[in-house]
Amino acid sequence: MIIPYLFLTALKILYFIDKYLTFMSMFQKIIIVFLCLLLLIVSTFFLSLWFKTKKEYQGFANREQKLSNELCELQSALKAQELYLDKLISDPEFFERVVRQKLGYSSPNELIFRFPNQQTQ
Repeated sequence: MIIPYLFLTALKILYFIDKYLTFMSMFQKIIIVFLCLLLLIVSTFFLSLWFKTKKEYQGFANREQKLSNELCELQSALKAQELYLDKLISDPEFFERVVRQKLGYSSPNELIFRFPNQQTQ
C-alpha cells in the first residue's frame, strides 16, 4: 500500500523538478528525488512512532487516574479503620460493646440466651 504511494510521490517530485528546475542535470534531479523520498520515509516512520507513543501515554494517563482513584479510596478506608481502632483503644464502653457483639463474651454472672435463626416459609 505504501509502495505505490511512494512511487507516485517520487513521480510528482520528479515532474516538478523537471518542469521548474531546468538548470539542473539529471543526476542532481535524481539525487533530489532520492533525498525527498528519504525524507518522506523518515518522517513517516517518526510520525508513526509519535502516534504510538501518544497512544501509550494516554493509556498510562488513564491507568494513573484509575490508580489515583483507588489510592484515594484505600486512604479513606485506612482513615476509617484508624478511627475505629482509636475508638476501640480509647473508649472502654465501645470496646466492651464490640467484644460482646462480635465475640459473644459476657461478664461474670451474666446469662446469654441464643436463639436459632428461624426462616419463615
